[in-house]
Amino acid sequence: MEDGWKHLYGVIETPENLNFGPIRVENQEGEVYLVTHKELSAMVSNTPFMDYKAVPKEFVIRRLLDHQKIIEQVMDSYPTIPFKFGSLAHTEKEVKQILVQ
Repeated sequence: MEDGWKHLYGVIETPENLNFGPIRVENQEGEVYLVTHKELSAMVSNTPFMDYKAVPKEFVIRRLLDHQKIIEQVMDSYPTIPFKFGSLAHTEKEVKQILVQ
């Protein structure tokens, strides 16, 4: 899944290939999926690049709530280290580099 930028939600420890299902991203269906490096996986979704300073406050609040809900859903099953809202990577390769560090 290499479409566009990657919105980063959090990191979990799992060797499993999980799919967290559909989410609403800018009025389009998307999905949260894992980018894995060894035993760590980053939860990501595809998204266009977004400068949150340039969009209406209400839009940012909706996206922030979605970000938080996704993290909370995963935390019900897996210990999760969350990413700060608005964290993006351009490619899956960049996401893996984050996991290596």
